[in-house]
Amino acid sequence: MARKMNGQGREWGRRKILKGAAGLAGAAVGSSIGAPMIWAQNNKNIVLRQCGTGVSAFNEIAEKAKADLGFTLQMTALDSDAVVQRVVTQPNSFDIGDIEYWMVKKVFPAKTLQAMDT
Repeated sequence: MARKMNGQGREWGRRKILKGAAGLAGAAVGSSIGAPMIWAQNNKNIVLRQCGTGVSAFNEIAEKAKADLGFTLQMTALDSDAVVQRVVTQPNSFDIGDIEYWMVKKVFPAKTLQAMDT
């Protein structure tokens, strides 16, 4: 379905045109609402609650997040079994669940976590 538009070998198809139009529309909307400046000015009272094992709960990380990003990172260090129990039974008690790989088959069937693409 692609058609050569000029003699330099560039092919323009429906997909490429739609991707370009979507990119332009996103840039136009983002610049018109002032993103991300609007959100960045209002992050002083934000607290992110992290629940995980002690290997990831460093006070230095929380201090650096507060200094550089302006929000508070509240870390709770638990043993592995307590992390599984909390994630499954108290999903509203944390914002970030730092689970280990082996915990996945115990935690995900409860449908209390949402995966993040990293």
